[in-house]
Amino acid sequence: MATDTAERILHFKASSRLQRLFGRELIPDDHSAVEELVKNAYDSNAPEVVITIIRPTGDRDGEIEIRDYGLGLTLREFERVWMFAGYSEKTGQPLPETGRIQVGQKGIGRFAADKLGRHLTVLTKTRSAREALRVIFDWQKFGQKKRQLLSDVAIPYDYVEEELLPKGTSGTILRIRGLRSAWPDKEIEELRRRLSRLLNPYDKEQSFRILVKAPTRKLSGPIVASEIKGADFEWEIARDDQGKVHIKRRSRLERGSPDWSEWVPLPVTDEERVSDEQEFGPLRARIFFFVDRPKKASFGDALPGIEIYRDGMRVEPAGSSTSDWLGLLAKRAKRAGHMPLVPSRLFGFVEISREENPDLQDATNRRAFIHGLQLDAFRGFLQRRLNELEAQVEDEVAKPKWEKSRRIKSQTLIQARNKTVSMMSLSLAHELRQPLQAIQTASENVSGYLHKEGISIQEVDSATAVIQKNVTRIEKQIQFLKSLGSGSQETESFSATETVNEVLGVFRELARAQNIELALVSAADAKVTFNRTTLLNAITTLVLNSRQAIEEQNDQKQHHVTVRIDQGAAATRIRVEDDGPGIPEANRPRLFKRQTTTKQGGMGIGLIVWREALQMFGGELACESFSGPTVFVVTVPNEVLNGQTAAG
Repeated sequence: MATDTAERILHFKASSRLQRLFGRELIPDDHSAVEELVKNAYDSNAPEVVITIIRPTGDRDGEIEIRDYGLGLTLREFERVWMFAGYSEKTGQPLPETGRIQVGQKGIGRFAADKLGRHLTVLTKTRSAREALRVIFDWQKFGQKKRQLLSDVAIPYDYVEEELLPKGTSGTILRIRGLRSAWPDKEIEELRRRLSRLLNPYDKEQSFRILVKAPTRKLSGPIVASEIKGADFEWEIARDDQGKVHIKRRSRLERGSPDWSEWVPLPVTDEERVSDEQEFGPLRARIFFFVDRPKKASFGDALPGIEIYRDGMRVEPAGSSTSDWLGLLAKRAKRAGHMPLVPSRLFGFVEISREENPDLQDATNRRAFIHGLQLDAFRGFLQRRLNELEAQVEDEVAKPKWEKSRRIKSQTLIQARNKTVSMMSLSLAHELRQPLQAIQTASENVSGYLHKEGISIQEVDSATAVIQKNVTRIEKQIQFLKSLGSGSQETESFSATETVNEVLGVFRELARAQNIELALVSAADAKVTFNRTTLLNAITTLVLNSRQAIEEQNDQKQHHVTVRIDQGAAATRIRVEDDGPGIPEANRPRLFKRQTTTKQGGMGIGLIVWREALQMFGGELACESFSGPTVFVVTVPNEVLNGQTAAG
C-alpha cells in the first residue's frame, strides 16, 4: 500500500499464478492449446506450421514441437511482446506479402504451452539474424511461493545455432517437453479433426497450411478442411459494406443426382437498416442442407451448424458441437422435433474480417463472442436468413413429405373402410341369400302348382310377380354392396356411364317414392381407366348426399338429381347436381375438412375421404356451386399416365 497520503495511489501486482490461470486452467483441453499455438503461427505470417508429436515412453520424455517459418522475433521484440502478459501489438491491418489479418489480440495464447507440458523452449530467428534466440520456460517455477510476482520468475535466454532455422531464414520453434498427456491415437485423431475445422474449406485465397507429424503414418500428413459433398440444397449469401444483401441458391435436379440446377437469385424479404451502434460489416456465407441424414463421407470432419471464420480462421463458439448460439436446437425442441431445417443436416461457413467487423470480438477464453449490440445484430441477421431458407425447405421438401404421409394415412383409412364394408356385405349376402332363395323357390312352387292344376288366379300371379321382382331387386342390392366393399386398389378400363347407371339404379325406386327424380345425361358411353371401386364409392356418396339433403328438407315438392357425363380428350367430368337446399354458408369454407357435415348423426368424412381416394388415382373432386343448384364435379383421367397406377 502506498505511504504517500497526499496522492493516495494503489498499484496492481500480478501473481505468478496468473500464468497458470491464463494457460492450464483457462484453456479447456490439449487440442485447444495446440489450436492457440497454431493461430500464433498464422499471425506470424508463416505459410505453414508443422506439428511434431513424440509420445512419452518409460525412459524418454515426450515432446511436441510446433515449427513455423514466419517473421520470427528479435530479443527486443520478444521482451516487448512475449514477456508482456496480456499485451498485443496485432493491429488488425493486413500483413505484408500475404495480406493476412492477425486473429489473436489477447496476448495470452503463449501460455497455452503450459497446458501441454511442464517445459517450453522457444527458438526464434529473424531473417537477418545469424543465430536463433533461445528462451527457456519452466512452468513449475511459477506459483512456487505464495506471494511470488510474475516478474519475480527468472526466464533464461541465450543464442544458439539451430539447424531447422539456417542462415537467411526466419521462423519460430516451440519445443514442449514433460507432456501432461500420453497422446494416444484417438487423441491425435481428434487433434487432426479439430485442426481441420480451423480452416474454411471455401476460402479460395487460403495461404496457410498445417502439417502433422505423428508416431504413425496413418496419423501424419497435411490437414485438409472438409468440403460438403452431395447436399440437396446450397445457398450463397453476401452482405456488402452498404448493408445490401444478395442470396442465390441451387438444388439437386433429383434426389441423389450429381447434377445441380442453375443458380437462382432469391428475393430478400428483410433489408431493414440497423442503427449505427448495431452496425456490423460485410460477410460471405455458403450454407448446405441435406434432406436426409448425411453419411460421414458427405461432410468428413466438418461439424453441423453455422461456423464463423474470421480472416480465414474459425472463431468459437460458432461451429462448436455443444454451442447453440443461433438457437436452432432450442427452436427444434420447442417444436417437439418438427422442424424442416434439421440442425444436424445443416452445414454453414460464414467468413468475416476483423478489419471490417472490429466490434465482433472474442471473450478471453475464446469460447464465445463478447456480448454486445453488434453481436445481437449479426446473430439476428443470420437467424433471419436461416428462417428464409427453412421456409424454402418446407415448401419444397417438408410439405410434400407431409402430404405424402397424409395420403398414405388416407389410403389406409380407405382400405380399412373397404375391408369392413366388404366383410359386412359378404356376411349380409350370406345371411340374406338363403331366406331370399327360399322365398323365391316357394313363390315359384306355388305358381307352378297352380298352373299344373290348371288354376289361374290373377291375384296370386300378381303377388308372385311382385315377389320375383323384389327378390331380383334385393339380389342387385347385395351385388352392389359387394362392389362397394371390393377393396380393389388396381386401375382398369371400364364404362363410367355404366358405373353411374349402376348407382342410380340402386337408388331410383326409393328416390321416386320420395318425389325425387334421378337422371343421367351422357352423350356417349364414356370409357375411363381408373379405380372402379373409388369412382363407384365417390358417385354413391354424392348421390346419397343429394337425396338425403332433399329428404330432410321435407317440402313435398318434385326435386331432381341429375348426373351429367362430359368426356374430353384427356379426362372425363362427372357432374352431380341437385335442386335441394344447398350447403349452409357456415359450412362452405370447411367443406373438405374433417367433421364437416349437415346431416344429423353424420361423421363429416365422406367428401374428404373420397376426394383423397380420387386424388390417389389422379382424379379430383370439387364443389362448383353451393346452391341453386348444388354442383359437385368428379374428374377422372381417361387413361393411366405413363403406365403408372396411383399406388405407384
